[in-house]
Amino acid sequence: MANRSTAKANTIAGLATTWRASAAWKSMAESTRTQWSYVLDEIVKKWGQIPLSIFDDRRIRAKIIAWRDDAADTPRKADYRVQVLSALLSYGRNLGLLTYNFGEGIPGIYKGGQRAEIIWTLNEVTIWQNAPVPVRDAANLARLTGLRRSDLIAIPFEAVGTHSIVWRTSKSGKRAVVQIPILPRLRELIEDLKQRNRVDGATTLLVNSHGQPWTANGLTSSFTDAREALGLPPKRLHDFRGTFATELCRAGLTNQEIARIMGWTEAQVDALRRLYVDEEAVVMAIGQRIAAQAAVKSSVKS
Repeated sequence: MANRSTAKANTIAGLATTWRASAAWKSMAESTRTQWSYVLDEIVKKWGQIPLSIFDDRRIRAKIIAWRDDAADTPRKADYRVQVLSALLSYGRNLGLLTYNFGEGIPGIYKGGQRAEIIWTLNEVTIWQNAPVPVRDAANLARLTGLRRSDLIAIPFEAVGTHSIVWRTSKSGKRAVVQIPILPRLRELIEDLKQRNRVDGATTLLVNSHGQPWTANGLTSSFTDAREALGLPPKRLHDFRGTFATELCRAGLTNQEIARIMGWTEAQVDALRRLYVDEEAVVMAIGQRIAAQAAVKSSVKS
């Protein structure tokens, strides 16, 4: 029995099992564990019976890259494979089961924009108002707070203060207190949310169609269904964080203030401001100038 246990521990499958039962795994946010579990299952299916000693041979790096490239038609998924495998090998290295992590430092192949630069546009936000009320509420709360899914479904009314929402977030298992300014539209939404039917003891701002707090998977599934029914692009609930940042820009906050609220760098905020808010202002100014010129010409003719 002991030999079987040792043999299992010295394979990728055994290491994955140990990782999933560890405090390090449990310290990660639930959403991260859920997403990583799918990739970890793929890793075990591909590499599970391989002895860990093989992963201390530098030649394994080429095999990892080849496995990544098998999914090159979906670049983000391909990079995710390497990210989770590297994290698993890093865990094994910390346990002294591996000397090297040859998954570390492999460059990504996804060249798309950063998630911070992806937002739901004003037109798309308007379309979201036609979603079923519980999903519409979630979209609006995400847009006006910038909270992640795990926090959106958990935040209670008691976190709402006079001028801000004070909430202890759950990002990556870290408990960090954030303060979110209550913009006028957020205040209106909070008052509206108080009118929802709720089961006894449901104190969260958001509830589902049964008056119960959302589960993470329940919200994601309903959000996806509503998005497809409305004919909206395949953006994520998480992309409302960028939308919230643009709301703060329009409210007059500085890049430094927004960066502090969002947990971003000022460079990230500046890039988003220039990409969306400043460009929008330029287009509006051009439109106003054209309209004014047309009005002048019309008055001259008359």
